[in-house]
Amino acid sequence: MELEALRLVITDDDLNRMARQWTPADAPVKNLNARIAPEGVTVTGDAAQFAVSFETRWTLRVAERMLLVRLEEIRAGWLPSGMLRGMLVSVLRDAAAKTPGVSVEEEAVRVDLDAVLKHHGLELKTNLSAVRCEARRLVIESAK
Repeated sequence: MELEALRLVITDDDLNRMARQWTPADAPVKNLNARIAPEGVTVTGDAAQFAVSFETRWTLRVAERMLLVRLEEIRAGWLPSGMLRGMLVSVLRDAAAKTPGVSVEEEAVRVDLDAVLKHHGLELKTNLSAVRCEARRLVIESAK
């Protein structure tokens, strides 16, 4: 199967529902909340290990028909941002190692959506072509 044209809209509520569904109970972060804005996706939550709230901002783009999600900013109260940044990248790298089609390079998560879908039993060529953030919604497009 192959997508020739598709426009998928994901809202803040959709993203937060997915985060609750996919975050393991033993994850080192709790109370995740995402907000989509033109400058990217802001994710807030609590780093349980350090008893501190954090805020991150991520940008999204398509590169080589894959979704690239890059960590741009991180703030964490009293905790040095470098420490939390390292922990976050480590957690992402561990999770990516268990998920075919997902990898972490530096401070970016690369998602091969075709490989992820195939791992879940759906063989589909997505032809991912664009992604953009708007107020409260993420728009993902596929085009041949």
